[in-house]
Amino acid sequence: MEGLEALAKTAKDRGVRLYLTDDFVYAFKGSSNGSFSERDDVIKGANHFPVTDRFNETFLLNARKRNLQFRSAYLDALKTLPVAGIQFDSFGFVDYFDYNEAYPLSRAGTAAEWMEMMDQSRAAFGGAAVTGGNGYVLPHTDRIFGLGTEDSGYFFTDETVPFYQMVVHGYIPYSGTAANLFHDPQMQWLKAVEYGYMPFYQLTYQHSDELKDTFFADLFSSRYSSWSADIVGKVKAMNENLRGVWSQPMTGHRKLKEGVFQTTYEDGTRVVVNYGTDVFVANGYSVPAQNYAVLPKEGAR
Repeated sequence: MEGLEALAKTAKDRGVRLYLTDDFVYAFKGSSNGSFSERDDVIKGANHFPVTDRFNETFLLNARKRNLQFRSAYLDALKTLPVAGIQFDSFGFVDYFDYNEAYPLSRAGTAAEWMEMMDQSRAAFGGAAVTGGNGYVLPHTDRIFGLGTEDSGYFFTDETVPFYQMVVHGYIPYSGTAANLFHDPQMQWLKAVEYGYMPFYQLTYQHSDELKDTFFADLFSSRYSSWSADIVGKVKAMNENLRGVWSQPMTGHRKLKEGVFQTTYEDGTRVVVNYGTDVFVANGYSVPAQNYAVLPKEGAR
């Protein structure tokens, strides 16, 4: 706890909003996320058996019981820390019925418990963050992580449209996949620019080899020293080029040609992203291949 207190104080002194992440949805046998009862704490199906995976190792937790534990254990233990709030992992991704005998819940009931927990974080620390963007979290969160960038992939769709981002941008900051885990860094970075995502990395001080055979083995490239130069360069460029639109609502998004898209913001600023391999030229401006340009309102000089 002493190290966490020092970290929280340093972050606050430097104006950094520090959220503490925990998962109140999933429980795993043999993990370090706390003991739980397979009989009483996990959700039950309509047959009143615990809902689990085929290995009987992964479970979903009853939201009411987690809410009660959050009040009595987490808030009391953490309320003295100068942090920005709790980041609730998975709340914005999943929702479920629960036939638990003691605390049965509909999907609406499960979501209501989670929303109450986010509100408690706001009351205690001033903020709350969430992973996933299901609609019920929007009035209760100050930051969204893990927001998708692609459509469902159903055969009757032909273009991905950032409708969700157009609704939320300028009101709640959001990020997608950690940039250090991108499979195509340049293309996915351009997608983040096009859709108004804030930079996001998942980093460790030690080499990611230390996480082998753990629940964090997906952090295959996370060592801070390997990414620091890239982070500084990209975040500095985004701050310089896009600072003016971070807090603005999106008012338009359209395809200019194959591989070239334009996002328009409230004050008329346009961000044109070129995924193609050739320079895009139109109306007196150009966008380099696999790059982006920030343009003033049409007609302005």
